[in-house]
Amino acid sequence: MTVSEEKKRDIYRLGQQIPVLSDREIARRLKISRDSVARYRGNIPTEGVSDAMESLLSPSTHLADAKAIDRLKLENGRLRAMNRLLTRNGSVTVEGIVEQFREELTSEPYQRFQFSPKYYPNTKTVSSVFDPGHEEVATLVLSDWHIGEVVRSEETNGVNRFNSLIAANRLWRVIDKFKKLVRGHQQMYRFKSVWIPVLGDMLNGSIHPEFILTNDLLDVPSAILAARLLIMAIHEIKTLGLPIELDCIVGNHPRLLAQMPAKRQAHLSLDLVVYEVVAQAFAGDEQVKVNIHYSQFGIVEKEGHRFVLEHGYHAKPDTLPERIRKMFDNPLYREATSYEGSSVDCVVIGDKHRAEVGDQYIVNGSLVGQGEYGVSLRLDPIRAVQQFFGVSKSHTRTFHYELDATGYCSEDTDNPMSAYTFEYMRQHGR
Repeated sequence: MTVSEEKKRDIYRLGQQIPVLSDREIARRLKISRDSVARYRGNIPTEGVSDAMESLLSPSTHLADAKAIDRLKLENGRLRAMNRLLTRNGSVTVEGIVEQFREELTSEPYQRFQFSPKYYPNTKTVSSVFDPGHEEVATLVLSDWHIGEVVRSEETNGVNRFNSLIAANRLWRVIDKFKKLVRGHQQMYRFKSVWIPVLGDMLNGSIHPEFILTNDLLDVPSAILAARLLIMAIHEIKTLGLPIELDCIVGNHPRLLAQMPAKRQAHLSLDLVVYEVVAQAFAGDEQVKVNIHYSQFGIVEKEGHRFVLEHGYHAKPDTLPERIRKMFDNPLYREATSYEGSSVDCVVIGDKHRAEVGDQYIVNGSLVGQGEYGVSLRLDPIRAVQQFFGVSKSHTRTFHYELDATGYCSEDTDNPMSAYTFEYMRQHGR
C-alpha cells in the first residue's frame, strides 16, 4: 500500500501523542494498514502535519503543560528515530553505533583524559607456609552497573538512591576494597593473576518507556561513560602489578530492540560497544587481555576448572548448573565442540541483582541496589554488591567477599571516577 507524505506526517504526529496510541488505533483513525503505521511512526517528518490531522487531535489528549509535552514528544521522536535507524533491515553494526558518537570518542578531552591511580604497596608477598607452591587467581565479577538509571529516594521509602554519579562513586569504593583485599591476601600467598568476568547490563538502556523519561543519560552516552569507567577501573587494578584478563558477555538491558533478540544478541547490544571501546583502549597493553564472547554466554577455563559465564536472563540460579550440564553432556554437543572432562564446575551469573553463593554457582549483585520496582513488589531490600573470590587448582572458590557499596549514595567528586563523571554529565546529561 502506497502511503502519501501527508499520511506519513500524520502517522508520526499520532505516534508522539501522550497517552501513547497503539499501531492499531493509529491505523483505525487514519484508515490505513497497521504495517504502514509500524513502518513510518518513528520517521521524523520534514514538514508540519496536515490540516486534516488537527481534527483528530482533540484537546483532551493534551496535558496542561503544553510546552513540557512538546519537549517529551521531541525527545521520544529522536529516540525512536535513532533506534529504528540502527536496527532497520538488520543492518546494525558495532561500527555503525560507535559512528553515532564518534565526535565524543575523538574529542580532545576524551583522548587526553588522564588520572593518577591509587597505589597500595605490596610490602610482603610471601609463599604459603602450608604449600610454598600455592597460588591463586583473584576473581572480580563486574556486572549490572546500569549507568544512566535513576532511583529516587522518595520512591524507595528512603532505602536507596542512585544515578550515574553515584554509580561512579560506588564503583570507586568497590575497586578500592578489591585492591586492599588483594594486598592483604598477598601477605599469606601469591596471586598469579586477576580475572574479571564482565557479565553485561553495563548501562540501563531504554527497553521500557519509563527509562526513556527517567534515565539521566541517553543510551549511547551511557555506553561511552560505562566504557570509560571500566577503563579507569582496569587502570586502578593494574597498580597491583598482576596480569589482568577480562571475559565479557552481553546483558539484556542495553539491547536495541523491544524484545530480546533470538539472533545476533551481542551485535544488537550496546554492551558490545562498551567492550569494543575497552578492548581498543588496551590493545597494545601486555598486562591486559580483553576477551569478548559474542553472546549472553561464555565458557572459560581457569586453573583446570570450567567456568560458565551466564548473564542470567530468564534463568534460575539454583537450576542453571544442571541445565547447562545436560547441554554439555549431550553426545551431539561433545562431538561438535570436542569438549572433554567436567561439564561445568561453576556458573557465574549476573542479572539478578541479589548477590548469592551456591555450591556450583555465584550470583553477582549490581551497583544499583534496591530499586522502585522491588519496593512495589514488596521484596526484601537488596544491597549494591560486586563479588570477589579466589580460584586455585584444587578449588573453584577458595574464599569469597561481597564488595558492598550500598552505603555510598554521595554525589561528591572526591575521586577520579566521580570527577570525570561529573564533567561528563555536565556535557551529556539530560
